[in-house]
Amino acid sequence: MRHEISQDISYEISHEVNPKLNQIRQESHPRISRKMAANTVFVTLIVAFAGSLIANFILGASAASGAVTSQYELGIKAYQAHRYSEAATFFHNSIAKEGGTADAWLYLGHSFYAAGDRSRAEQTYRTLQANVNKYSPQSITAGRSLRLMRMTGATNFARAAIKPGGSLNSLSTGTPNSQGGQITVQSPKIGHPEVSSTAINTIRAAFDGLPPSIKQLLVAGNVQIVITPTMIDKFPAGAYQARMGYNGATDKSCDGLCTGRLIVMAEHKINEVSDEVGPAVAPAAMHDNFLHETGHAVDNCINGYAQSPEFQAAYFADIAKISDDDKSRLSYFLQKNGQGQAETFAELASYLLGNHRNAAGEMVGKCPASFKCVREKLGL
Repeated sequence: MRHEISQDISYEISHEVNPKLNQIRQESHPRISRKMAANTVFVTLIVAFAGSLIANFILGASAASGAVTSQYELGIKAYQAHRYSEAATFFHNSIAKEGGTADAWLYLGHSFYAAGDRSRAEQTYRTLQANVNKYSPQSITAGRSLRLMRMTGATNFARAAIKPGGSLNSLSTGTPNSQGGQITVQSPKIGHPEVSSTAINTIRAAFDGLPPSIKQLLVAGNVQIVITPTMIDKFPAGAYQARMGYNGATDKSCDGLCTGRLIVMAEHKINEVSDEVGPAVAPAAMHDNFLHETGHAVDNCINGYAQSPEFQAAYFADIAKISDDDKSRLSYFLQKNGQGQAETFAELASYLLGNHRNAAGEMVGKCPASFKCVREKLGL
């Protein structure tokens, strides 16, 4: 199924930046140490909090060289001068062009926040948390910053807000340095729960457990992963759009999808009638759903092999032998207009990736020719 992807920071940061976060878990950063009650005080805390790192940075700089050359250094200078929008641009450039460190991500969040852009600050903190060791100083600081943001509950802190078309308009999609496999976390709508650490750890573990060749394919194909509280937190318009294969249900009750090379996993479903947010999807189910959506992403990375003459011939040969009772029960994988082929490929691929739920195992048994094609195509 396809969606018109919104240009929120959850997609922008993950799609455009190559943070190389696996190299930065050893970075250090001071910690926020006390709670705040007023908005202006909180901004002061963020600025003061960064002071010690700035001081260490300045003192540690080479005395023989007064020139500031890196984007990170320029960001530090701008942040110290309270030019927060400008600082955010420099830190973003540091991440995109210089590989970026955990501190650069943390300062990007601080700069967004001090500039009055709460949404981007929150998303940046969450992206940092999702991709570094949860016990690292940067992750702990990001968590504390998020808690303090919730305590203040305000969206403007008397700083110059980042206006549409302003200096941060450079955060557009399509940066050549982007890298696949990045996990980001979608901020919730008002009244919806935040994504839990359990969901983040479940998806991270599922991705880490993929065969190396598949991970390499996803990274090279720039496949991005978003974890969202509910699907309509990521795609609000999806609340009014029926999904294929689900008898008129909308994205309210969808817990996973892949559109192009974007995988989106929802931790909660919404009741289609009452609009109540349901309980969290069980980790085991989320794991298996993620592997199915990964199957779609893999298909998209190999030029839609599910629609190839080779796979189509195997698919039609297999379904011709399925009984009417089984066809009724497995109807989701037998949709017309090529969708059934895509769903069958994704489910069979997910079985090879570790999804052993009943439907996957049954499709392997019912579609041996199709399964043989998938296994040989993926080399698994």
